[in-house]
Amino acid sequence: MPIQIERRAYGPASTQEEVAAIRARLRRIGKSSLVWQEMPVQSTFSVSVMMDEIHRLTESLDWFHLIVDLTHADPPVQEVRTALYKGLDQLPKMRRCACFTGRNFLLNAAVKFVLAAVRVPVTMHKTLEEALREVGDA
Repeated sequence: MPIQIERRAYGPASTQEEVAAIRARLRRIGKSSLVWQEMPVQSTFSVSVMMDEIHRLTESLDWFHLIVDLTHADPPVQEVRTALYKGLDQLPKMRRCACFTGRNFLLNAAVKFVLAAVRVPVTMHKTLEEALREVGDA
């Protein structure tokens, strides 16, 4: 039975099963898009694991779009925001980023603030379907 992600920050002491569960939150969809299901509580460790997984999944691609599912995520603390900025900046193959949050107004505002410095176009949406239409992988 797969490990369920708990509502806590994961770190370097995480088990191999927990790391695998974090990695499984990133999947390829369509021809050129990845969907990142954000952790309920992010940590610099979980961001690092996800960035490594993005690099692995996009190795053979010339470019990709990133769709971020924030429907169950808490707004990140400053340390995590910094890790996200740095990690996203090291993805030269990323063309667009589309986030979806459901209807969480406070999270929408936090996301706009966090992703303001990202070097690619970032859009906000309510649903996965809207985000997929935005990146052209529907």
